[in-house]
Amino acid sequence: MKLALISSLALATSMFVSGAAMAETVINGVTIPEQEVAYVQGHCDTLERLDSTGNSASASPTGVDMVEAPAGDAALVSSIDLDTLTLEECKTAGLV
Repeated sequence: MKLALISSLALATSMFVSGAAMAETVINGVTIPEQEVAYVQGHCDTLERLDSTGNSASASPTGVDMVEAPAGDAALVSSIDLDTLTLEECKTAGLV
């Protein structure tokens, strides 16, 4: 009885852990740390908004107020360069 309970708990735990690992955000082979995802998401949202208004979304939205992300987001993201991040990369990563 105890062995069955332990096995059930081990199975449930492994399913939970693998689900969390699958939720990682990866852009160009780089895993974005959880604490940076909000900043990258805000940048991607801005690129999508620029694209939908007919502006170029292939370059960084310099001078655009990034309402979705906290101020100073580019300085807080060390895993990737937001200045080179494109809308296509955001789409591939599932962020838009």
